[in-house]
Amino acid sequence: MLLYMLQGIGLGFSAAVQPGPFQAYLISLSLERGWRRALPAALALGIFGLYQVWLGVFALEGSALAGAVSACCTVLYQPCC
Repeated sequence: MLLYMLQGIGLGFSAAVQPGPFQAYLISLSLERGWRRALPAALALGIFGLYQVWLGVFALEGSALAGAVSACCTVLYQPCC
């Protein structure tokens, strides 16, 4: 069990630290307009992530529809540059 947890933590950390288009957008926005202008955009992504977690854990717990909704949310929300 510990081995699987460490593997999951390692994979999650390596996926989280890789720069992507949204991170590049946030960096350029904060350099151009200041960190106060970039803060709402950064918080919006975090709020959307919490919504996905809430939806998956609480609202659709044990439902056959959970996988389909989670896949749709992931596919539909692709931040553009």
